[in-house]
Formats: sequence, structure tokens, C-alpha cells
Amino acid sequence: MPLVSQAACPTGLVPCGTPDCPCKFCHFFVIFDRIIDFVLVYLVFPVATLLIIIGGIMFFLYAENPQQVEQAKSLLTATIVGLVVIFSSWLVVGLFLTAIGLSNFALSLTGPDKWFIIDCQ
Repeated sequence: MPLVSQAACPTGLVPCGTPDCPCKFCHFFVIFDRIIDFVLVYLVFPVATLLIIIGGIMFFLYAENPQQVEQAKSLLTATIVGLVVIFSSWLVVGLFLTAIGLSNFALSLTGPDKWFIIDCQ
């Protein structure tokens, strides 16, 4: 069976299923990686930004009320801790996939979706 060029495979969520790019077990990990990248890039950052803005507005508007200030501080703290946990777990999963030989660790500054490249050839 000849090696399949990654350029022949679709670039959407499902990276296989065409006559030029038949599905393999490895493509399950590619789909999983693409879902994680989508969630991290397109959902986590906007939600975290919105929560930080809301916490800042609460902190500014309710400066006289100590209970509301504590609530704003806890919102900001929880958002920052959540971001640290999310990205730490992303790093651990990526390093695990590299350790078992499923992914290549290519540290580049082109974006988070290019750090761990899963090779399905």
C-alpha cells in the first residue's frame, strides 16, 4: 500500500474518507487533535476574555461593596487558574502523544495548532 500524501487528505474536521486518503486508526487521533485545537483557539480564549472583562467591570463598578469586590476577585482568579489548567493539560496530552510516537513535537511560532503534528502515513 503506497504512502498517502497528507496534501491529498481533506483539511476539515474529518481528515480521511476520500478515495485518495483512506481512513486509518491514526486518523482518530487527528480528529481528536483537531477538536482540541478548535476548542482551545475558538472557544477558550473568547470565553476567558469575556470573563476577565466581566470581572474587571464588576471590580470597577462595585468598588464600595467588599462582598462584590471579593466576587470579582474570585471570578478573575478562577479564570486565570482555569486557563493554566486547560493549557497545562493540553501540554501533557501533547507530550504523551509524542512519547508514544504518535506525534512529532515541532516547536514553531506559527500557532498552537502546529506544535504537535500527528503523522498518519
